[in-house]
Amino acid sequence: MRLVPSLLALFLGAFATLGFAPARVPGAFFLALIGLVFLLHHESVKTRSKQSVLVSAAFASSLFGIGTWWLNAVSPAAWAGLLLLNVVVFAVMGWALSLTMMLRWWPLWFA
Repeated sequence: MRLVPSLLALFLGAFATLGFAPARVPGAFFLALIGLVFLLHHESVKTRSKQSVLVSAAFASSLFGIGTWWLNAVSPAAWAGLLLLNVVVFAVMGWALSLTMMLRWWPLWFA
């Protein structure tokens, strides 16, 4: 099912925010990134560029939507603009990674 990887990416993005203040759970961000790479590398996602874009955008929307919520106190427009910019950047990175993960030494391209 195509919706499951995107929902998992939403959860992983929310989990990644636990690695930052005020929670500061050690290793939370690292584990969330490992989960994102696993989702992108998974066979059902890796062969579809659109799905990789959706997974990456879902991860970024929950990570930056929750993680930069404090910016809403300064300016809601600035928070929305930063969130949109980060989602677009992650979506482009997801598309690029879907192409490079088909190569032989994909971890080097990913790094």
